[in-house]
Amino acid sequence: MAGASVIGPATVVRGNLRGEGSLEVLGRIEGNVAMTGEVLLAAGSNVRGNVSGSQIRVAGEVDGDLAGAEAVLVEKGASITGELVAPRVGITPGAIVRGAVRADGETLELGFRAMASAGGAPAPEPRGLPEPRRSLDLGRPKAPEGGDAPRPALSERKPPAPVVPVPRKGARGRKRPSRARP
Repeated sequence: MAGASVIGPATVVRGNLRGEGSLEVLGRIEGNVAMTGEVLLAAGSNVRGNVSGSQIRVAGEVDGDLAGAEAVLVEKGASITGELVAPRVGITPGAIVRGAVRADGETLELGFRAMASAGGAPAPEPRGLPEPRRSLDLGRPKAPEGGDAPRPALSERKPPAPVVPVPRKGARGRKRPSRARP
């Protein structure tokens, strides 16, 4: 990422970041990040807030939603608590994601329109976008008309239960000693 802005490993930013171009985060950010280019959250980085950009690569920790106009890639060792939304989402084995994952063409259209209108230029018409796929029903309550009910705010949502590792095939478990009840 030549020419990218860099948040150094010893740097702590408290507040929202917004800008044109790319961003590489090696330190800590407590706030939302909105960039027009690529966003790289390196190993050891920590972001407490939502992150948006054209392409997002995560190797650190994120407590918030990720929205990529083109793609979101979660690398080995990354830990994310929040929703991933992009036309292409890649999760490498060894990464931890606690939250919903949505990969569809509709997100691409909305992302480009939002970025273009923020810069004051007219939004380009999307070309050749695939029909949006129906997202999986993730247990959200339905509205009376049959549509999705509005989502609760990020601060009101609770992360899903942690994933319990499954023993290898053929592994033997140990029985815990029973505790005597008084």
